[in-house]
Amino acid sequence: MRNPWGKCEWTGQWSDYSEEIEEYKAELMEYMRQLPEDEKFNLQDEDGTFLIDYKNFRDIYNKLFVAIDFPDEWCGIRFESEWTSETCGGLPLKNTEEEKKRFAKNP
Repeated sequence: MRNPWGKCEWTGQWSDYSEEIEEYKAELMEYMRQLPEDEKFNLQDEDGTFLIDYKNFRDIYNKLFVAIDFPDEWCGIRFESEWTSETCGGLPLKNTEEEKKRFAKNP
């Protein structure tokens, strides 16, 4: 996980100085060497990046925001909380009334 503000890290299982990290440190270091440069991090730095097991993640966090660095020519639209004729099935190809009606019938 990466906290974009770089403060506050998980301190339970799989945290920076946990028994799990110490036990699997060699394997983790090898894995991290294979990551792309912009995804690499140091296990014991206070940089907001940390490991957490799924059970704890599931029990503690109730929101997850995923940031993807899309190419400049792409655009994004955010939809929240309901499935409507405006948000189902992806985005309409053209912004015409006919296309909107066809789009609203998508499964």
